[in-house]
Amino acid sequence: MVAMILGGNKLNTGIAQRLSHLYGEVVVLDWHHNQTGVGEFVRYDVTSSELPNYVQNSLNISPESIWTSIDLAVPNLNKILKNQGKQFYPRGLFDLTKLQMLEAWRGAGLLSRKYWVNPITESFDDTELDVVVKPNQGSGSRGVSTTTISNSAQFIAEARRLSLDGNALVEERVFGTEFTVELAADRFGNTGILGWSQKHHSRYAKFDTVSTALYYGWSSFPEAVISKLCEKALGAFEAFQPKSTLGHLEIIYSDKENAFHPIEIGFRSSGFIASDLLNESFGNDCIEIMENIYRGQRLGKLNSTPKKVATYYFPDLLPGTSLSQIPKFSEKYPKYKSIYYATLSENSATANLVQGDGDRHSVEILTCDLGGFNAGDFEAFEDSMLKRGNHV
Repeated sequence: MVAMILGGNKLNTGIAQRLSHLYGEVVVLDWHHNQTGVGEFVRYDVTSSELPNYVQNSLNISPESIWTSIDLAVPNLNKILKNQGKQFYPRGLFDLTKLQMLEAWRGAGLLSRKYWVNPITESFDDTELDVVVKPNQGSGSRGVSTTTISNSAQFIAEARRLSLDGNALVEERVFGTEFTVELAADRFGNTGILGWSQKHHSRYAKFDTVSTALYYGWSSFPEAVISKLCEKALGAFEAFQPKSTLGHLEIIYSDKENAFHPIEIGFRSSGFIASDLLNESFGNDCIEIMENIYRGQRLGKLNSTPKKVATYYFPDLLPGTSLSQIPKFSEKYPKYKSIYYATLSENSATANLVQGDGDRHSVEILTCDLGGFNAGDFEAFEDSMLKRGNHV
C-alpha cells in the first residue's frame, strides 16, 4: 500500500513517518526536494492542475492516503482522492479565495469587519485606518502585510503580484490574541474540534503576521473564553458545510470587544500539528481520525480537555543574532520534552527578521505538563541568547 504527501518541507517529517508506519511505502512530491528523509521523492509542482492526471496516468499510483499542508495543493489532494471514490465534496469548497471565505462568514452572521478588493486608497476618508493586505489567492503568509490605508499602495501592488488571480484583499485590522483551531468533518456532516492553540508572534517584525510559537492546550484566558472560542470556531467551519475534511482556522479574540473574529481557514491540517501536537495535547490522533473518515466512518467522540501543553516553537531571536552554538530550548529548560528539532535556514549565519514562513531559522516540537508550562520561558530563552553576546 502507498501513501502520498504533497510537499517535502521538513515540517511534514512527522506525517511522513506516521504514514510510512501505517502503509509501508510513501511517495513525496515537491517542486524542489524531499526534506522529510522518508519515502520516494518525485519532483513535481503540487499546485499544478495537471497533478491528478500525472499521478493517475504517469506515476500509475492509487494512494491509500494523501496529505498536504499547502493550501494551494488542497484542490489537487481532493481531486486525486475523489477520482478514487474515497470522498464526496460540496462543489468548490476547497479552492476558495480569501474573499469568498469572508463573504461566507458575513452571510452566516460571523463577520463584522470591513474589507475591499483592489481598493483605490485615495477614496478613503480615514486614511489612517489600520488594515491587513494579503493576496486574495495565495498561501504561506507570502505578501501579507499590516499597514494603514495611507501607506498601503505598495503592499497592495505586491499582494496582487503574488496572488494567483491578480487580486489583493484589504481588510480592516482586528487587534487581539490569535488562536488556531483544528477541526474535522466526516462525510455525513458531523463536525468536531481536534484541538486549539494560542499563538505568539515575533516581537521584532514590523508586520507581525507570522507566528513564532503555537501553544496547543494552553491559554492565558479563562475557561469561559475558550468555550466561546470553540463555539465560534465550529460555526466558522460549518458555514462551509464541510464534508470529509480537516479544517485549520485562524481566529482572533478581541478582549476589548469580548468577541471572536475569524480570519482565514484552510481545509487541511499542517505538519506536526497533525502528526504529534494534537495527540500530545488533547489525545486526538488527527491522522488516525482522518484515515477513518477517508474509509467512510463517522466522526467519533473527541477529547476537549487538554492533558498536556504541546508547543510548535520557532525561536524568535533578535535579527542579527549569531546562530552558531544556539542550544535547543529543551536543553536549557529540561522540563520540556523535545519530540523533534531541525534547523530551517541552513545557509544563514544570523537570525532573520521573521516576516514570512521562510524566515524561521529552526523549529522544535515540545511537550510539557500543564502545571509546569510557562509561556514566559520562551521569551526568557530568547533574551538569554543576547546575554551570551551572540548579537552581531
